[in-house]
Amino acid sequence: MSRRAMDRSNGGRYGATFVLALGVMAAAQAQQSEHDIPSNDSLRGASHLYDIMKRGELDGRFRLYNMVTINDGTPADYHAVAFGGTLGFTSQRWQGVRFKISGGYTFDLATSDLTRPDPVTGVANRYEIGLFDVNDPRHTNDLAYLHEFHLDWLAANGRSQVVFGKQELNTPFLNPQDGRMHPSLFEGIWAQHRTRHSMALQGGWIYRVAPRGASAWYPVDESMSVFPLGRNVYGEGAQHGEHLKSAGIFAAGIKQPLPRKVTITAWNLHTENVFNSALVQMDAGGRGPMEHVGTGRAARRRPSWQQHERLVAVHAPERSLVGVQRTFAERAWKIPLAIELHAHNRPWALPDAP
Repeated sequence: MSRRAMDRSNGGRYGATFVLALGVMAAAQAQQSEHDIPSNDSLRGASHLYDIMKRGELDGRFRLYNMVTINDGTPADYHAVAFGGTLGFTSQRWQGVRFKISGGYTFDLATSDLTRPDPVTGVANRYEIGLFDVNDPRHTNDLAYLHEFHLDWLAANGRSQVVFGKQELNTPFLNPQDGRMHPSLFEGIWAQHRTRHSMALQGGWIYRVAPRGASAWYPVDESMSVFPLGRNVYGEGAQHGEHLKSAGIFAAGIKQPLPRKVTITAWNLHTENVFNSALVQMDAGGRGPMEHVGTGRAARRRPSWQQHERLVAVHAPERSLVGVQRTFAERAWKIPLAIELHAHNRPWALPDAP
């Protein structure tokens, strides 16, 4: 493992230790959601540093993950059982500002040897290693990493918010992909604003990423070579990762509700010097009448099925997509019907993260 990776791993360990220390000191008295403005927020009155810390929130989660790959012995079978979670502290707001810090940890409970390449293919393990650290198969136990560390400002009217630092994002292009021990995380500045006419705007600049399956933070250009880079049309492994240079990711989105329960959403993501992707989505939802036949004659009853239509158009470097989806929902039942049209723009296949 490179010295840079070791430094990052040590930095994550210190960050998680700091989080645990804060967790012992913080009093978990606040019961309201971290997204709500406290009733005694400093936007409405004076507050002292002691009160800000004392009335903060302590939060965390636990996760047990079992993953098994069965190949009938050829190639090799793998298994992994990991336990971990996160622990964090969020302060009370002062002048609309609060900070949050959280760390993550992962322990290996029962895992096969992930350092040994498959005897048939000669390829290293791909999936189970994603529960720990893909950059160091030997390091599967006692993993610690910095999860979130940011400042969060909320305007007095509650319609504008700016977050600076390490944070979680959930947008069409930048999202957690939370299918391993911890989600993908992003570092940068992110702003959101809601107008008086219910138009929602958000966007920002991301300059560092912590991909799921890794325990370190990487610059955006370096993060693109953390996982296998796919193969070209000749079946050769792509080697372009080390040649990528980028100032980061610039993203912006808008969501506008329209009459008749129609919503238009548009996003554009620009990874400087690498690629650009755009998305336009229209959602329409409403309730329609149903006929009920039970007494020998057609009778109208209160509609119970909800219909939701979605039209999506996406343009990305690898492919363009146009899709239509209609969802019928009634209580606990949901029936999605979808049609998608794909157009490949170039002969590259880039795999998903492990």
